[in-house]
Amino acid sequence: MNSAATDRSFQKNAMASFVQIGALLLLLILCFKIISPFITVVVWAMIIAVALYPAHLALASKLGGRDTTSAVVFVLVGLTILIVPTYLTAGSSITALSTLGNGLQEGTISVAPPDESVADWPIIGKRVYSGWTEAAVNLSAMFIHFHKQSKFIIDLTNNEISSIESCGEQKYNQLMFQEDGNSNTNIKSLQTIVN
Repeated sequence: MNSAATDRSFQKNAMASFVQIGALLLLLILCFKIISPFITVVVWAMIIAVALYPAHLALASKLGGRDTTSAVVFVLVGLTILIVPTYLTAGSSITALSTLGNGLQEGTISVAPPDESVADWPIIGKRVYSGWTEAAVNLSAMFIHFHKQSKFIIDLTNNEISSIESCGEQKYNQLMFQEDGNSNTNIKSLQTIVN
């Protein structure tokens, strides 16, 4: 009788352990699925942290042992490295897309003829040269020939420009007409910032 009670107790404990281990494995799998998109970023962050740690120590010693100041300098430099090129690229892209969209709508875009050496490019040279030449001679005919692709590009350009313009308009309205509705105060504060 004691043996049967022990067997039941063992089976009960084994089943409880099996359920707990299964739930733990399921939880680990779900956590991994959530974390998996960020693994590459975390690995690169560790690589950069290890690579820059000696420079951080050297800067901290030059600053008189102020580790926090050294860390702030590294963070500001890192943010500058990320934000400045992004800002410049976005500004350049917006200008290029705006010019392209306006030119396509007005029909004022012209394409310079290709250099003869383009035809000598391996594999794609002849096709690129003929398409480029067709665009240089008659851009409208080329757009008719590639109607679906050109319509997609024009629609994409117009959509991007209009979304950028609406976003800018929202920011302008937020700056100019805040909750109090007094635009004169906001205009004066903007003029002092600009000046």
